[in-house]
Parts: sequence; C-alpha cells; structure tokens
Amino acid sequence: MTAVGVPMIWMGEEFGEHVPMSEQSNKIDWTLLENDANKDLREYYRTLIRFRTSNPACRSNNVDFFHEDPDAGVLCFQRFDDEGSVIVVALNLSDDTLEDYTVTNFPLDGPCREITNDSALVASESAVTLDLPRRAGFLFTKGEADG
Repeated sequence: MTAVGVPMIWMGEEFGEHVPMSEQSNKIDWTLLENDANKDLREYYRTLIRFRTSNPACRSNNVDFFHEDPDAGVLCFQRFDDEGSVIVVALNLSDDTLEDYTVTNFPLDGPCREITNDSALVASESAVTLDLPRRAGFLFTKGEADG
C-alpha cells in the first residue's frame, strides 16, 4: 500500500485468505472473518487504504530510500509530492525484534504520528529511535497522534 503504483490485493488477502493464485476457480472463505485475527487484518488494510487515498504523497512517483541496514534487515523510505506532503515508511524485514533501533537520516523532524497504531514519537537531529517488531512496518507522517 505504500509502494509507487497501483496496489494489488488478491482475493481475500486483506483478511488472511491464503489460497494460492491459480487459473482454477477458487471460492473465498468468508468464514475467516468470524476470527478476531482476520477481522484485525482487514481493519489494518482498511486503515492503509484510507490513508493511501487521502494522502497526496501516495499518489506521486517520488520515492527516496534514506536508511538501509542489510545486517539488521531494516529498510526505510519516504514518499513525497511537489507540494510538501511526505510519508515515511520503516520496515523490519528480519525475523528478529529490534529494540531501541535508531533510524538515521530520518526526513521528518519534531512530532510524528504513526498511522497504523495512532501512536506518537518525536524525531530530532535527523534520527528516531523505536522498537521494530519482527517482520513489521510503520507508516509515519508529520504531526501529533489523534489518540
């Protein structure tokens, strides 16, 4: 949902359906939505879709990878438009939780809002320190958290 281009969600992927792509006809297992984990995943996708459609930086082709740490499995980039809209994505692609991890060259300064869990943090001196759970991503914008 944060990459350049039009995202593709494969039939039920937004709530945890796991039927592999094939040319055969497959029915979506709607009963998965009876489970809390699947409902939570669908709500996560809804949050990302609402954010993507309402933020102009997500509609531009501008992307800048500003922090790459192959040893830790961390990749961070920003999307931005020509009018000043900026989003920042921080990904932990590893199987390890990274506590007190410092992201350098962070392009936002001051109060920041993390979109998926509506939390706040403060970036200063082009850096931010945060806990990155294994195989997780965070989406930041400038400003205060709503909650």
